[in-house]
Amino acid sequence: MDSAGLLVQYNEQYSFRDFTNQDLRSATDLDGAVIKGSCFYQTCAEDFAGDPLRHIFPGDMRDVSFVECNLDNVYIPPGNTIHQCSHRRIKRMNDGEYWFVGEDFKPIEPIHEKRLKLLQANVDPKKIPAEKIPEVHLLKKRFEQMMIEQDAKPREP
Repeated sequence: MDSAGLLVQYNEQYSFRDFTNQDLRSATDLDGAVIKGSCFYQTCAEDFAGDPLRHIFPGDMRDVSFVECNLDNVYIPPGNTIHQCSHRRIKRMNDGEYWFVGEDFKPIEPIHEKRLKLLQANVDPKKIPAEKIPEVHLLKKRFEQMMIEQDAKPREP
């Protein structure tokens, strides 16, 4: 039942499933479907440029209703609806961290803000370096963060 008490028939093939990083552009059975509780999340490209939204559904898909789905980094073609879904743009920035970004692709806040604050790492989008940090330096930074996190865990007696 939906919030108005009406009986809703959810599409069994696409509801309550994990389609993370999958390409469904060849699907021919989506039109008119009501899809609930599925994850269609797409990892953003590592090129650090452009829109992180990925085209994973047929461009001519129509009348599909997504309900309580994860549609982060997924382009939804016009003519379809989104109800109570997560539909954000997430992008890896030059500092090597993943950030929520606006429609202008500019960073808003890091997705792991609490962890970064605990590590006393940058959470200010204005302080993201203009140039991409080399991967070797990012690996060293990750290792140092892991060591800090290990030290922060309570020890058993």
